Amino acid sequence: MIFDTLKVLAIATKYKHHAKTGGYIQLAKHLTPNFLIGVDETNSKQPHYLLRAYKWLYEWIAFFSYYQQTDLVHIYYGEEYFRFSTFLFRKKPVVVTFHQPPSRLDYEVNRGGTGGRIARFTHRLTKNRFKKLAAAIVLEEQQKEVLKKVLPAEKIHVIYHGIDIQSFKQFQKSTNKKVPYKIITVGNWLRDWEFYEQLLRSALEKFPQLKFVLVNRSMDLKILQRLQEYPNFEFKNNLTDTELAIEIQKSKVHFLPLIEATANNSVMESLAIGCPIVLPDIFSRNYQLKNPAISFFSVGETEQALQKILEIIYLGTSDYQELLNQGYKKISDFDWPKIAERTRKLYLTVCNKKR
Repeated sequence: MIFDTLKVLAIATKYKHHAKTGGYIQLAKHLTPNFLIGVDETNSKQPHYLLRAYKWLYEWIAFFSYYQQTDLVHIYYGEEYFRFSTFLFRKKPVVVTFHQPPSRLDYEVNRGGTGGRIARFTHRLTKNRFKKLAAAIVLEEQQKEVLKKVLPAEKIHVIYHGIDIQSFKQFQKSTNKKVPYKIITVGNWLRDWEFYEQLLRSALEKFPQLKFVLVNRSMDLKILQRLQEYPNFEFKNNLTDTELAIEIQKSKVHFLPLIEATANNSVMESLAIGCPIVLPDIFSRNYQLKNPAISFFSVGETEQALQKILEIIYLGTSDYQELLNQGYKKISDFDWPKIAERTRKLYLTVCNKKR
């Protein structure tokens, strides 16, 4: 089968918290599915509450609307939408991408996720749905180990999350100068704010010149009030995509106190913009991203994290620039066109097997 003749139905969410060029929805720009349905959080006119609460209802909409015209179904966010597709589209290949870190993915596989009684009920009702998949896409190796419990290993494919590198090139060439002691942190999901506060406290006592900037659109108010008591802390929200990119570009280090991770938009975007990153080693174990511009510390080790930040802060100008250059070169493997090409080949493989 030739890809140009393949009719693909994609089910996905367009998230409000992602940049215009961020998130897994970008895959659709390069694969251009024939039909694309799901929740669009950026649209002021939102679908009915039930569709937002039980996103797997979109599987039924897809079935009744597009079954006859569809050769392949790709569910971009398996943890949200995947329940009935392998039964509804049983004569057609169904591909699902899973995003959650291993512990959360394991909960989805065994319990049906965190959506309450209805989620657990539909999970029990369709427990064999995983076995019927044509293919599962995961973003890192540890997810693969979880899915092996319910799916043959040969059906599980590691295809990394991508990034729109081209859209960030302008910031690499920007004349904005780095702010010498500025350490930025972006995002909210799966962040360890208790550890972040410990780092603030330690830095204030030993290196008060360091300035920590947190960019967050949905920060818990109680946590924020506590952090704002530190004179070395600044909070920013409601930034445009361009303003956020400039904040990252002007920062010396991007510090992310992650609890768990598979892919992470903030990591990818920082590397593309030109800002070294300090992460807990949970990220290195789960997501095999070998990049000299990423520095790892042991989980829970505040002083080690601070030391990694300082090592980057005090690099000489030429060494720092070389670090940025090397980081940028390594990120090229994650450019969306390359990710899309690998996904396209997988489509053709599963379609040819189904024939």
